[in-house]
Amino acid sequence: MTTMDPNLSDQLGRRALPQNCYRNAAMALLTSGRPELEQAVYVEGIAVRQIDGILLPAHHGWLDLADGRIADPTWCPSTGHPGVAYFPIQRWTPSEVQWAVVSHQTFPLLDHQYGNFGLRHPQTKE
Repeated sequence: MTTMDPNLSDQLGRRALPQNCYRNAAMALLTSGRPELEQAVYVEGIAVRQIDGILLPAHHGWLDLADGRIADPTWCPSTGHPGVAYFPIQRWTPSEVQWAVVSHQTFPLLDHQYGNFGLRHPQTKE
């Protein structure tokens, strides 16, 4: 099972906005300047967290690091999300994410590439 890097996630989470997982992950990838993220990729998929004993899946955005760990600036341990299971659907390179930002694509990118298959994040506005 892939594990989150809690320290890196918490550090990236200091600049994160609540309920903006796609933006948080994309901006961390493009602007953090951290060496750990040089070979990272932006990911959209399903993340499952447990709240009060109930498993809650949601469409979510995070970063996969080159060594297989995950950096999640939105659902990091310091925000009260210590145990999250991640299921990637699509990965984008930093240059692809940069293109999406420069060309004013809206996130989540999956909605543009494949249409909305019921994966829209509940906080995402139409």
